[in-house]
This record gives sequence, structure tokens and C-alpha cells, in this order.
Amino acid sequence: MNSAGPDTVRIAGPQVGDKGDQLLDVTSGKARAAMPPGMRAMSCTHDRGQTLVCTHGFAVVAVDAATGKLLVALKDGDQGRTPPTVTAVWHGRVYGRGVGGPVVLDARTGADMPTKPEAAPLLVNEYAGLVLDDNRLFSYPAGG
Repeated sequence: MNSAGPDTVRIAGPQVGDKGDQLLDVTSGKARAAMPPGMRAMSCTHDRGQTLVCTHGFAVVAVDAATGKLLVALKDGDQGRTPPTVTAVWHGRVYGRGVGGPVVLDARTGADMPTKPEAAPLLVNEYAGLVLDDNRLFSYPAGG
């Protein structure tokens, strides 16, 4: 069981049995939505907005946190690109390291977004992104 947003948890794994992989309302315990098939092994992080960003091996998948609807699925070799190694997610942005360096993706569409500064933060909030480089911690203002 992991957090999947405000008042929502994700329940997945063999112990769930025939219920599969679901998003549950924490107040009522009732299912809000089923996750897309084949995602039980994926680890998901809520972006503190509307999206769950899930990773496993060479795949990055984004799911609407309220409906369980699959938004984006980037798998190794799809569309001629390698999915990034995700370092952080925050309010609709997926931060990571790609083949050519740091990348930022729109969590809802998978589209590339500007990366300023050229860094892959480990932690992000509304104020700053923290980047570890050569065992030194740097802070950059969060922004647009």
C-alpha cells in the first residue's frame, strides 16, 4: 500500500488476489479506480498534483491519480528513445537523467519540457530543487 494522492492509496501485489492493482479511497475503503493492467511490479510516486508516475526497469508510466487512466507509457525503444531514469516528480513534471543528460517531461503527455538549470533534482518542492553533483548539494529555485 502506497500513497496515491490526497485521500487515496494504491493497493497492489500478490496479497491483493483477484482485486488486482487498485486505487482506494482511504475514508470509505472503496475502490476509486483500477490501475492499468501489468503495473503491479511498478513503483509509483504521486506528483502532489494529479498524476502517479510509475517506474520499473526501462519503463516510465504516468497514470491519472483520480481515474487510474493510463496517460503516458515510455518503454525502452518506443518512439526511438530510451526513457529517463526518474529522479523526482513534482506538479506535473518528471525529472530525470536521459542518455544526453538531464531531462524534464510533462507527466500528463510525456512531452519534453525545458530543463533550467541543466540538472536532475533528487527532491523538488514549490520553492527549490536539490541536486547532488560530485558529492556537493546544490539548490536551484523551482520554476516554470
